[in-house]
Amino acid sequence: AGVFLLRDPKSGQVKGYMDTNPGYDADALTSAVAALQGTLTNHPERLDIWLGLAYIQKLQDDGAGRIATFKRMLESTTS
Repeated sequence: AGVFLLRDPKSGQVKGYMDTNPGYDADALTSAVAALQGTLTNHPERLDIWLGLAYIQKLQDDGAGRIATFKRMLESTTS
């Protein structure tokens, strides 16, 4: 657990890192939700998009949004 530094083998300079506890940019998640919801308007048959949206809502700790997404997904695939 923790942060692992990625160093250039020649110079020894830190070029990046990997963190075992990832964080997510709230603005990026909000933009992703909007983009996926827009895409579902044209492609409601795409279960991968529905599930991707639900996963992002999970990352946002949006339980009500996730339930609404699953309900809409079921409605769109059974109509």
